[in-house]
Amino acid sequence: MTVTAYPELGAAVVADAVAVLADLPGWRLDEARWTTVAEAVAELSEAVRDRDPDAFGAAAVDLELAVPRRITRIGDEPVVPPPARVLELANELVRTLVGDTGDRYRAQEPAGEDRPGDRRAG
Repeated sequence: MTVTAYPELGAAVVADAVAVLADLPGWRLDEARWTTVAEAVAELSEAVRDRDPDAFGAAAVDLELAVPRRITRIGDEPVVPPPARVLELANELVRTLVGDTGDRYRAQEPAGEDRPGDRRAG
């Protein structure tokens, strides 16, 4: 993914944050760490809204520090996939950061052709 929006936040930091956010669906964490991730994603969103590079950088570091550990020790809290709300916030943030309006996901149709069920007049 190419980062096309919010250059004032720092291209490298934004690219790193997008990469971490894109990996998030595969994470398995305990509930407490998911709370930390949710807070970091919310802070990232707020920093984007405020166009605050310092706050964005700090929140990106917090998010990177929440990356799952490779080893789960005996007695550790059970790990679970990301909560739906965290996924929604992360996906929304990635779309915002890369300047994606969703248009690239729409099927490209030849101009002037009507299809069954099409709402266009024709």
